[in-house]
Amino acid sequence: MVLYLSIVLVAMTIIVICNITLNPMMIGASPLWIIVMVVLTVAVEVVINLIAEGIIHIMPNKWFDVNSRFHVGKGERKFYEKLGIKKWKEKVWELGAVGGFSKKVIVDPNSSAYLNRYVVECNKGFVGHILILPMSFLILLFPEPKYWLWIGLPVAVVSVFLNILPAMILRYNLPKLEVAYKRALSKEKMKKANENVDVNLSIQKESNLLDKHSDEESTETLSQVGNA
Repeated sequence: MVLYLSIVLVAMTIIVICNITLNPMMIGASPLWIIVMVVLTVAVEVVINLIAEGIIHIMPNKWFDVNSRFHVGKGERKFYEKLGIKKWKEKVWELGAVGGFSKKVIVDPNSSAYLNRYVVECNKGFVGHILILPMSFLILLFPEPKYWLWIGLPVAVVSVFLNILPAMILRYNLPKLEVAYKRALSKEKMKKANENVDVNLSIQKESNLLDKHSDEESTETLSQVGNA
C-alpha cells in the first residue's frame, strides 16, 4: 500500500511540475488549476480501472477455476524471479479484500473448495489487470493535446505500471496454489474413503451382531421344541 501510494503521489507531483514548467500550452495557467486537472485525471483513471475489474468480476467462476487454461510454466516463473519478484511482491498493494476475498494469506490450506476459489480470484485478478492495460489509455480521449499528451498519457503509463506488478505476482503464485489444491483434494478424498470404510465396518459389525442374535434365537427355539 505504501509503495503504491508513494508511486502515485510522486508521479502526480512530477506531472504537475512538468506541466507548470515545461508545457508551452499551459503558459499562463494557474498552478492550482493544473493540480486540479491532474487529480481529476487520476480519478477518471481509477474509475476506468474499477469498470475493468467489474467486467471480470461478473464473469462465471468456472472460466477461471483450477481446470481452466491459466497454468504457469517454469519459464514464466523464472522470468519473474529474474525480475526480483520475491523481494518486492509483499510491498505491492493487495486489493482482493475490497472485492470480498483477500489474497494476502491462505486462510484454509486444507480446503479444496477454498483453494479453488483462491485460484479463481487470482485468475480473475490477472485478467482484470491485463484488461486495464489497454483501457488505461481511454483517458487519451481528452480533446486537446495539452490535456491528453501532458496529463492523460503520463497518468495512463503510471496506471499500466501499477497493474503490471500485481498481474505478475498473481501469475507467480498460481502454481503453488494449484499444488496446494491438489494436495487438499487428495486428503479430502482419502478422508472420505476412510469414512466409507468405517461406515462399512460398522454396518458389517451390526449385521454380524444381528446374525448372532438370530442364531441364538433359532437355537433357543429348537431347544424348546426338543424339550416339548
